[in-house]
This record gives sequence, structure tokens and C-alpha cells, in this order.
Amino acid sequence: MWRELAEYARWAPSPHNTQPTRLRIVDGERAEVQFVAERGLPVGDPQGKFTHMTFGIFVETLRIAAHARGHELEVAYTGEPLYRDRRPLQKVAELRLLPRGQPIEDIDPELILRRRTNRHPYNNRPVLPEVLADLRDETRRHGHAFHTSTDPRAIQSVKELNRDSLYHDLAHAEYREELDSWLRYSDAEAARTGDGLSTRTLVLPSWLMKGVMRAHWLFSAPVIEQVTKRVYMRTMKGISTVGWIQGDFVDAEDWTAAGHLMMRLWLVLTGHGVDWQPYGSIITNDDSRRSMVEKFGMEEGDGGRDMVWLLVRMGYCDHEPARSQRLALAEVLR
Repeated sequence: MWRELAEYARWAPSPHNTQPTRLRIVDGERAEVQFVAERGLPVGDPQGKFTHMTFGIFVETLRIAAHARGHELEVAYTGEPLYRDRRPLQKVAELRLLPRGQPIEDIDPELILRRRTNRHPYNNRPVLPEVLADLRDETRRHGHAFHTSTDPRAIQSVKELNRDSLYHDLAHAEYREELDSWLRYSDAEAARTGDGLSTRTLVLPSWLMKGVMRAHWLFSAPVIEQVTKRVYMRTMKGISTVGWIQGDFVDAEDWTAAGHLMMRLWLVLTGHGVDWQPYGSIITNDDSRRSMVEKFGMEEGDGGRDMVWLLVRMGYCDHEPARSQRLALAEVLR
């Protein structure tokens, strides 16, 4: 059964589509989740917070698929820090399948295969109240809170903050180098590698992305940079709703739990036919995240308690997003 479950889990999202998780089958009942260090993001995510979220996302897809096949999935995370040594593979979780005799009611696993990140402009259609209620209910069950805003001024502030956060990060050579290693500048390159972010999924011209990454000295010139910023802002037109999740985000246990919740919310939206795009740059950039918290009048605790750990745009789009490539099943299994 593990192979069947892994066919779903290989479509789990990950930052920059790095796909850093592997499933090592021990026997018919037990398996391990492993982290491939060379697919990590030590520059963009040095503490591994969002990589731990990726582990939770991966395991949640396995669990949902297992429920449909009449099994519960028991998971024990190691919680060990990442990048501490040079291990090429690091065990991050132990899994065990427990037969229940009949399917367990849960989200339809076929939604995992339909899920996308839609970076196209949206069409200004408001997200229905019943959809937002489902998101709040699911979030509350996991001990977090889901908030939204439809205020055009707030939405504009989020768009500008996301743009400025991204350009701030791109000003650092180490960040550009790491990101560039995961950008795929043609469909052929994306298909060959089976991973990374293609410019088609980013809805940006290949020449623009390659120029920003590899000729930053030129593309950071004031006039040219303003042009590229306008091009980028055009991808964020038509946003009717922004949302954010707030809850404890202190340690590896919280980070993996956040991944479980994030995946479930994504699938809830997919079931309703609603698009979303996480705004990672704002959250991973502490200065930008604090600026957002201040602009929205939010209150957070200390040390990651009651922290805003996810910001997204939500809505409806007239364009079908391109599907990111995935590694073959044989590469996901160990």
C-alpha cells in the first residue's frame, strides 16, 4: 500500500518545489520519512522552519490517502535540527499503518492531484462566506485562527509588501544563487529535472527571471527595476481576499503541525474551486512579517507564540495554472 500512498504524496507542495522528502518503506506496516539535505534551503530557511512544514504536508497527504483505504497513519517525528551535520539523508519521522477495516471519513484524496498554486491575476470575485467558514472551522480544530481581509487598502499593502520583500531578498547574492538553482527557465528543463519552479508556473517571462538572477547588477538599476516591479505587480491583479493564519510556531513540533494544517486548508479550497497563493517572502523575512503585523494591528506573543505564520491571497481565476513537475515515484521511494 505504501506505493499507492506515495503516488499521492509525491504531489505534495514544497518551497521552490524542491521535493526534499523521501519515503523509505520498512515493511507493509512501517515506513520512514527522510530529508534529502541537498534539496534543503539553508539560505532561505536556515532554521528549517518551512522545511519542517514540508514534512507535515507530505505526511498529511499520506494520511488522507491512507484514510480512504481504511487505514490510520500513526506518525512520530524526530524533531531533530536540520543542517547540523553532513548527512545526505536524515530520518525525520517514523510511520505506521493501522488497519481500521473500512474507509475513514476525511478529505477526498483525489483533491491532492487537483491542487495547484495559482499565480495568475485573479478576477475580483469575492470568496464565498461558506468557504471562509470552512477554513476557519478547520483551522480552529487544529488550535489556530484563520483571519481574512477584503479591504482594498489592506490588499494593496500586502501586494506592495510582498513585492518589496521579494526584491529585498533578491538583493542578496546568496539568496539569488540558491533560488536560481531551483528556477527552470524552459518547459524542457522543468520536464528534465522533474522539480523546481518553472517560469510558466511563476507567470513571468523567462528572460526577466534569468536577468534578475544572473545579471542583477543590470536589472537592479533604478529604471529597469521599476519596470520589473510593474511586471511582477500585474500578476497580482484582481485579488478580492487575503488571509492569514495565526498560532504557535515555536519549534519543530509546531512547524510540522502547521504543515498538516496548511495542506488540509489547501485541499478544502481546492474542493470549493478556490485558488490561493502563499506569500512566502513576507513570512520568511522577519522585518516584512513584523511590518505586516503592525499594518494589520495584529497582536503576537513572544518567541513564536501566537505568530502569524502564513499569508495567502485567495480568489478565483479565469486561467488554469500550469502544473509543476514532479519526480518519478521511484525517486521518492527508498
